[in-house]
Amino acid sequence: MLGKEVRALQHFIAVHLWPANPNIHPGRLYALFHEHVDRKVYDRNPLFYEEFDDLSAEWCQKINDERIAVWTAAVQQSGGAVGGIEDVPHLKPYIEEAYFGQIHDTSTLCSVFSTN
Repeated sequence: MLGKEVRALQHFIAVHLWPANPNIHPGRLYALFHEHVDRKVYDRNPLFYEEFDDLSAEWCQKINDERIAVWTAAVQQSGGAVGGIEDVPHLKPYIEEAYFGQIHDTSTLCSVFSTN
């Protein structure tokens, strides 16, 4: 489709556990606003990806690990009926593949986002 490889998944749960925005944005938003207090006014609008920091990467990794654990349990408990372990990728390699050639530094999860 449009020159991109399309891969069918066996079960809809894999789509929900895919390493896309719903699995990235909560970690980033937590890092940005975890110290927020009522009525705080911010002096600027932080750049969402360009200023992606280590705390954002830490929380995104935690979400990734939990997401992979849920998928692994679903695969094991279903005897593979929902798909294979490899059907739901880890966050960092997925982003590296999705944005291949556009990321300047792939050494860490933080740099994968901040240099894309």
